Amino acid sequence: MKKGIVPTLLVSAIMLGGVGVTTLGATNHSTANAAESSDSASGSADISFTANTSSTTPSGPSDSGDSSNNGTGDAGPLSLDYVPNLHFGTHPVEGTNTYNVTNNNPYVQVTDNTGLKKGWNVTMAYTEFANGANKLAGTKMDFAGSKATLTNPSNPSNSSNAGAPTVSDASVDPATPTNMATAQAGNGVGTWDMVYAGPSDDNPNIKLTVNGDETVGSYTSTMTWNLTAGPTA
Repeated sequence: MKKGIVPTLLVSAIMLGGVGVTTLGATNHSTANAAESSDSASGSADISFTANTSSTTPSGPSDSGDSSNNGTGDAGPLSLDYVPNLHFGTHPVEGTNTYNVTNNNPYVQVTDNTGLKKGWNVTMAYTEFANGANKLAGTKMDFAGSKATLTNPSNPSNSSNAGAPTVSDASVDPATPTNMATAQAGNGVGTWDMVYAGPSDDNPNIKLTVNGDETVGSYTSTMTWNLTAGPTA
């Protein structure tokens, strides 16, 4: 801030040979204080975030055995966006046997847009395969060979899959919830695909074991996938 210039008049009386001479002069105080003074002030800026409650579109690979599956449509901020419908084909009655899934890219998609970074956990259970009153007792589903992949690797904080959840190799019995994937606290932020990729019509990464009590007919089961906040169910 500039200071104003205030001149001062100086009156002097000088005696020269008995003659008084009076002189007038002016001095500038700003010359004596050549450096200008300085000042500072503070303002503020702010931004706020809320949990993202919109649904996330499935972004995994095309699955030859599940092409009509458009996802769950579940809303966020923590959501199961996609779970597979599994097909194990048609086979002759042959007693105890294990059958590979016919899907080539079955997958599960999870989105965590909570902004809390508490992690999450996915479990799965299924009902007994049934055809009316007939049931396949003692079946088992085995899952293997999957890892979680971030669907938006252009996000700088996750460009190298840092903070990826762990996908378990799991053996699942009917009606018994089994851990399938876990994101520890601080991990699993964003949208993640867990794909059990394999050959069409004969994918060994998901298997169904049947104990040989089948009768002729088509059997169906309901798989229930549960997503909970935190790294334990």
